[in-house]
Amino acid sequence: MMSLKRFGFLLAVFGATACVSPSSDNYALPIPSKIIAVHPTGGITIKTESASRVHAAMTGRVISVKRYKDGTRGLVMDHGGGIRTEYSRLSRITAVRGERLRKGHTIGWIGENGSSAASLKFDMRVGKARVDPTRVLDLEGVIVGYGPMASAR
Repeated sequence: MMSLKRFGFLLAVFGATACVSPSSDNYALPIPSKIIAVHPTGGITIKTESASRVHAAMTGRVISVKRYKDGTRGLVMDHGGGIRTEYSRLSRITAVRGERLRKGHTIGWIGENGSSAASLKFDMRVGKARVDPTRVLDLEGVIVGYGPMASAR
């Protein structure tokens, strides 16, 4: 059964002609931690205090694995219906291009480079449009924000 939260999000993006799978549900936060930034151009930054596994937010297929100039890595997953998620600032990737992964499967790690803190940049696109992932993520009990403005959802 599709969650009302996701259904409403897809209608807002696609309009009344949205076509979604009845088995859909909310996307999971890739790391059980706190969101420290919601970017106006789309995407969020999630921070942890130590090295952490990064999990697939939803079932999908890995369509791209990247290595950036700063030495970090990135991964893009296609979830069908034009929905893609991108995970950036990974220190290690365990998934390979073409692999089909279930929601919650480990795709890589952040923070293994010896730093005391680590962050993940998580983006979502519907077609070519960047969208705010907090509209479909299951954020129950997650701290959103930074410092005294932070609040639990």
